[in-house]
Amino acid sequence: MEEAVIYNPYDLCEKSENQEPEAEMGTRFEIEPSVMYPATIDRIVDVLAFGKVPLELMDLHAVFGVNPLAAAEQLITRARKVPAWSWQDALAPKDEVGPGPRIADRAEALEIARLWFTQAMQVKEGKVILHILRDERFRL
Repeated sequence: MEEAVIYNPYDLCEKSENQEPEAEMGTRFEIEPSVMYPATIDRIVDVLAFGKVPLELMDLHAVFGVNPLAAAEQLITRARKVPAWSWQDALAPKDEVGPGPRIADRAEALEIARLWFTQAMQVKEGKVILHILRDERFRL
C-alpha cells in the first residue's frame, strides 16, 4: 500500500509579523523556497504518477455550475507537458542544469510549483499576499 502524501501549504510558510499595510489585500505569508519547492514538487509528481485528485486545490467556494477542480485540472494539464526529468532539475541550481530546453523546462516546473502552492494557499486562506524569499538555487 502506498504512503499518502500530505500536502498542507501552511506547513511550508510562516505568517508574516507585519500585516498592517496590506491587511485589506489579504494575509501576508513568507515562503522559504528551499522548503516550499521540494514539498510542492513532491506533491505534483505524486499526483501525476498516481492520478490522485489534489484536494488542496479544490475551490470550496466555487459558484454553482463551476467545476471546483478547474484550477487543479489546468495545473495538472500543464504539469503533464513538462518532461519528467524537469521536476528533478527544478530542485538543482540553474547553472547545474544542462543547456537549451532543459533550462526552459526547469523554469516551467518551478512556475507550476509556485502556482500550485499559490492556489493551495488561496483555497485555505482566501486572499493572500505571498512573499517568496530569495534563494539563488530556485532562480528561474
